[in-house]
Amino acid sequence: MNSKNPILICGGGLAGSFLAANFCLMGEKVILVDPGTPGNASSIASGLFNIVTGKYSMLTWRATELLKSLFDFFENPAFAQLGKHLHHAALYRPFPDAGQLNDFVLKADRGELAAHTRISIHPHKIALFDDPLGGYYVEPSGWLDTVPFLTELHLLLTEKFGLEIIPSKANASSLLPGKKTMQVGDKQMDFESVFFAEGISVLDNPFFNWFPIVPLKGQVLELEGEIPEWQNDLIYSAGTFLIPKGNGVYTCGSTYERDFTHPHPDEAGKLEILSRLPKRLREKLKVTGHRAGIRPSTRDRFPVAGPHPQRPDVWIINGLGAKGVLQAPWLAEQIIQKYKGKINTIPRDASLYRFVPRFFRKLVEYDP
Repeated sequence: MNSKNPILICGGGLAGSFLAANFCLMGEKVILVDPGTPGNASSIASGLFNIVTGKYSMLTWRATELLKSLFDFFENPAFAQLGKHLHHAALYRPFPDAGQLNDFVLKADRGELAAHTRISIHPHKIALFDDPLGGYYVEPSGWLDTVPFLTELHLLLTEKFGLEIIPSKANASSLLPGKKTMQVGDKQMDFESVFFAEGISVLDNPFFNWFPIVPLKGQVLELEGEIPEWQNDLIYSAGTFLIPKGNGVYTCGSTYERDFTHPHPDEAGKLEILSRLPKRLREKLKVTGHRAGIRPSTRDRFPVAGPHPQRPDVWIINGLGAKGVLQAPWLAEQIIQKYKGKINTIPRDASLYRFVPRFFRKLVEYDP
């Protein structure tokens, strides 16, 4: 498309960065506006990707498509050097009781679940996991080392594709009707289209503050300890996850707090996470780090993307919650396809337009 004015992307987390990478591949001039806000969801994320989730062990939404988009990104020759940040590891989830074992066996006999899981009725490491009934393994799964990945991606896009990064905050209130210009820091910038990938800050965006975002606080621990019998290619998941990062370092979490009074790590969050670990594991590990951030989620737990109903040059990409690693590459692809006119609309379950009636109700409510 090679537009005369640049594409502005506001937010340099996973959503904004995957989108920037796709636009750069198109040959567009891209400016990434990112104030580097401490505690944003991507900076504190564990990076876990897992396609079987929830209390009832269901295959996650659009699992096959999401995995394909994630792996396709890292297999692209332009980004192959970033593959060192994507770590593949099977995920192991013990059965808590015979009822859940039986339910899972019945579900795993049909559908896509069977292609991504393997059941074991024998304990994996009963001395560690307290799993007398065995459990199931999920593959593919793993984790993305988000902070070094984003740092290297931004550097690559800057050096090879001419990405410009402005460490400032965009002022969405400065957007005027019919004008493709916006204040960024102390400058007024022209743009072809602007994409807001600003996470929880969307609550302060006058174009999208009607969008029903659900803020979820998440706390994550860094742990250290010597566990010789642990396999570094296995993630433990049962009420909490424990990701082995190598050299006796582990990431553990996370909380999902709807009601919170501050965005910072706290003792209650730490104790909640540790209480979910089997006692034998807990005794071998010590806390060396503790971080927290606010995730942007939605009521139906699906992400959202698309242009504003009255400004086709003003877009949103948001609501990825705790699944940013899985959802961001796919969502970026959908936006590019829509932007290039290759699809008429972003799939409705991920589209902003499932919330558009709310926007027009708000217009009526405040119409003078």
